[in-house]
Parts: sequence; structure tokens; C-alpha cells
Amino acid sequence: MPVTIRPSLEKAGVNTDAAVKFSEDLLRKCEQMKYPSAGFAKCVPYKVPFSPIMHCSFKDIEQGAAPRLIPYANGFIEGVDRAYQQDLHLVLRPEDVWQAVITQFCFYVNGYAKELRQKVVAHEGKKKLELHAGPSPDSIDVAIMTKKLICLIEEHLVDQEIRN
Repeated sequence: MPVTIRPSLEKAGVNTDAAVKFSEDLLRKCEQMKYPSAGFAKCVPYKVPFSPIMHCSFKDIEQGAAPRLIPYANGFIEGVDRAYQQDLHLVLRPEDVWQAVITQFCFYVNGYAKELRQKVVAHEGKKKLELHAGPSPDSIDVAIMTKKLICLIEEHLVDQEIRN
């Protein structure tokens, strides 16, 4: 369930940042922020269709029922900061918070990979893990695939309790 932080009505500000209306726009904007020097917007005309988006946590964005969605280069913290600076209502979903935590954990693991390797896996180097998803991307059940991926990763852990 999302948490909405609402400033007092007489102090509520006006958003000055560009919002997106469709999941494709969100993806395009995020790519532009990640690779600004690549001139992504110039080399790929806007009318060229993307491959279909397989899963999006913003189920209501396509129907226009979602609140204004504004992507930021530094994601969670910059979004909270900009909402505060502009006295805006802020909607935080649990998956937004968890995504921020997982991202930081990923940075930590990548930064200390050599020190953590012996505590996590027994093999040397990278190991390719394969999951068979089905006949087409449209038939993928994300929840089932996530559970299968967790089981596959657990098979290669040195200490099974590390997942807890």
C-alpha cells in the first residue's frame, strides 16, 4: 500500500519537473538520463517502437490513472528531495523503497566482491545460470520466474542461511 505525504493545502507547491504518461516514455527518459552523452534521443526517432515492455510495476500508468510520474537520474533520494523542495505531495510505494535498498546492497556487494565471494559461492569466476521461461516472453509469469531464480541461486550458495 503506498504512503502519501501531503503538505498542508495552503503550502502545496507546483511541480516544475517533466512528468511521463506512458511506460515507454518512462523507459526512454531513464535511458536518456543514464546515457546523456550518447545522444539517445537524436539517434533513435521517437516514433520507432520499443519492444513490448514485459512487466511494469505502474499498472495504472497506461490508463492515465497513475499519479504524475517523474523520473530522476538519482531515483529515490532525488525524487524525495525534489518533492520537498517544491512542497509537493509524495507517493512512496513499498517497491520503491525496496528497490532503493536492493540497489544500494548491489553496490556494496559489487564493491566488496573479492571479500564476499568465499562467503557466498564455492566456484571461481562467473557461473552462467539458466532458466527456461517458456515459449514466448508474453507467457512469462514474473512471480513464478522469480521463485525459480531464487531456488537456482540458492543451489549455489555456500551457506544456505545467508538468504535469511
